[in-house]
Amino acid sequence: MDNNDFFFKSAKIEKFVIDGREIELPIRYYRDNALIGVFIAPTKQIINVLPTKRFKPIEILPSMALISLIGLHHYNTSIGPFSELDVGIPVFFDSKLSLPFFSALRYNKHTNFGIFMFRLFVSDEKALTAGIKVWNYPKVIADIKFEETDYRYIMKITKNNSLILNFMVQKRLRINKEHLSTFYVYSIKNKEILKSPVNWRGFRYLSRKPHFASFELGDQAYARELKNLSMKNFCVEGSFYSDLQYILNPPAEVYSLIKNK
Repeated sequence: MDNNDFFFKSAKIEKFVIDGREIELPIRYYRDNALIGVFIAPTKQIINVLPTKRFKPIEILPSMALISLIGLHHYNTSIGPFSELDVGIPVFFDSKLSLPFFSALRYNKHTNFGIFMFRLFVSDEKALTAGIKVWNYPKVIADIKFEETDYRYIMKITKNNSLILNFMVQKRLRINKEHLSTFYVYSIKNKEILKSPVNWRGFRYLSRKPHFASFELGDQAYARELKNLSMKNFCVEGSFYSDLQYILNPPAEVYSLIKNK
């Protein structure tokens, strides 16, 4: 897909200098592969790490909420090639009612749906700087390797030769039709909630088989952080995207941590 494709024509590009480096916003991702797994964790553990009560966990079962792993292999972006693994918590923002199971049905179609970025591992210093300075994402530099076998894709994240996480997604030869969407990611900066839109386009294979995606945690400090969430190795929904393109926009809306009555 061409860098000048119509998908990117709507992006209004602005240049900023961050720590002596010139960076263009929004960040454009011209060609990616993405591995996605939506898992479950005890709602109590999820609530403990959410920074505001305005975020409501999305429960698939009573006391069990959704948590996602998103592995991205960025072949070509506006800030250069790199890889990342995102740990995100799907939430409803300012939702008055969230019923187990019913809320999880087509959760990403709800207008108040978004993903709170809990932890991000990236392989490149420039990606680290932009993510922290613009969005205050909790990013960490790590070594990230992609492996491919006849049956699955494997993403290995280590730091100082110590394993943080192995993330595996089964390989499928058949790719479903092109998928386009816009969703929102949330982060916290200067004690405020930032809401940033993401425009997303790619060819997707979607599976709801419980073992389509799986993970294995190591003993590194960040692995212990993830273990504290008590994530279960049960995949509610998994996806593989090929030829993914997306646009990470600067924050479009800013909210206080506490809702005014």
